[in-house]
Amino acid sequence: MALAFKDIVYKRPDFQHLASLYKNALSQLGKRGLQFSDFTANFEPYSNYYLYCISMFNLYQLQTAIENASKKSNAPQIVSDTDQDTELEFLKKEIEKAQADYIGLFSKIADSDLKYSRESLEKSSILNHARRIARTYGRVDYKLIKDEIKLIDRYEKFYSDFYISQKAPVPNLHETELRNIKKQTINIYLPDFRTILRQANGTTRARVYYKISQELQKNSNDNELIFKQLVENRKQQARQSNLSYFDYVLRRKKGFGYERKDIIKFKQNIVDYFLPLIAEIQSLRNNRLEKQTTFFYDELKISHINPIDLIKIDKSLNKTLVQSFQKIFGEDTAYVFDLIKQGYWHANPVVNQQISKDIILLPHWSKLFLSLRFDQVYFNLEDIYFSMGKALSDLSGMINLKGITSYEQSPLIRQVSGFAMLFLSMRNMNLFTNNSELFNDLSLIDILLKIPFALAVDTFESMMYSQDTSDSLSISDLWQQVEKNNNIDFNFASEGFFSEGNGWQILRSLYTNPYSSIEFVLALVVILAEQPYRDTRNSLEKKLNQLLITNTELPFVKRLEICGFSSPFELQTIRKASYAVCDMLQI
Repeated sequence: MALAFKDIVYKRPDFQHLASLYKNALSQLGKRGLQFSDFTANFEPYSNYYLYCISMFNLYQLQTAIENASKKSNAPQIVSDTDQDTELEFLKKEIEKAQADYIGLFSKIADSDLKYSRESLEKSSILNHARRIARTYGRVDYKLIKDEIKLIDRYEKFYSDFYISQKAPVPNLHETELRNIKKQTINIYLPDFRTILRQANGTTRARVYYKISQELQKNSNDNELIFKQLVENRKQQARQSNLSYFDYVLRRKKGFGYERKDIIKFKQNIVDYFLPLIAEIQSLRNNRLEKQTTFFYDELKISHINPIDLIKIDKSLNKTLVQSFQKIFGEDTAYVFDLIKQGYWHANPVVNQQISKDIILLPHWSKLFLSLRFDQVYFNLEDIYFSMGKALSDLSGMINLKGITSYEQSPLIRQVSGFAMLFLSMRNMNLFTNNSELFNDLSLIDILLKIPFALAVDTFESMMYSQDTSDSLSISDLWQQVEKNNNIDFNFASEGFFSEGNGWQILRSLYTNPYSSIEFVLALVVILAEQPYRDTRNSLEKKLNQLLITNTELPFVKRLEICGFSSPFELQTIRKASYAVCDMLQI
């Protein structure tokens, strides 16, 4: 019988045991002529238990978030809130120590005299992973890394606690229920911001924008101080590793293999081949929605289609999700259905707000927890399939590439997988709506209108990490200038567009995942160049499957080419992607 999420029990890891395994593996590295096969006798128990500790930490955070979000609370809690906080602080402290040891061990592996009898996926992954850590984290004073984590935690507290009170439609109402519903005063948190805008009328939207802008203005000094300290901290890490911060970020991740100059050239090609289409895409969207002027949040509100007819058949979200995947993808991805049916997913916005992750590793191979970002009734297909595509990439790594260094997919591969799944779902949108062509067009337009914003964020980060971050520099002024230079307005800012340049404060990736905005555009170009709307021989599925089981340590472009995808850095690929957009939207 399949293991259900509710059956997984949190048990505090034995961190002393982990430390002992670490010392055993570390001491063995000092031996001359050590064979890798002998080293693995100590390394594998350490790596397996390290992953177990991380997984238990994730599980505790997740179960605590779910418990806190529950409104029932009829059953007595196992532990008090105080005990929960104490346990969480204990786990954070011990995981921090374990991560420092982890960096130390892999730095030693990179400098060791290990003898490899033959090349294999696992061995090359371990060696490449060790070299990557040695050249980045291994050269940095670990105090800087600890301080960076603390600064990120300070921002995360702001992000999770930030809300405004406003009379507005209650979230999770279906479009047909909005006309006659009475508004009530609710607390609007940042993760719910877009949902509220899509459901509210113009007056309510204006009030929400005004209140959030006012609150962001109040927090601008504190958040600016945190961000400046974070940028300076990261610059120091880069200096200690003798790299630019961009190179430092890319080299500590796996499988990238490109340089900043490649990104600059890529962005210029996107400007030449995609941005000229933006005005026409906006006009097309307005015509198809029969409205002269629209904003990014108007599409579903005024559309004449109901995107999910299936929800009328069964309002149980997990059954609906399982049914839709079975109809579209058959039984080949049965383990995904198993995750859903056995409760390994959540769509509660409060839980999503607290855990801040799409996908969470749990203490069982082939078991992930999916935090899908959609609400209970207002079913957003694009978000579901994109999130599920990223989950598929992680699941594939776990099932096919077990091991501490090999299972983890790079962020870019996860994005490629997400877009592949999204476009594959478009072929079967007739399962959900009678006007699937319009729905697909609106979905594609929404994606394309995020490109200028992604380019703007990348430019903003490049400026922040390449110039002085002293008190004389106003981050809000800088962001406002970037918005102006890139013509960013309500049409593009899917995270919210605010006056006084305060929008940067709610861009979580600036704090938690630097230089990641451009990954969205890179992955989109890769999939569009495959002309997924014309594919009748399952070539996209075959290429994706091959991509997800190739060596995760290979450079990004190399992995693409091995599996038959085109490099996004080639001009021909960008041209093909732009032509695909014109064909799909008939412009």
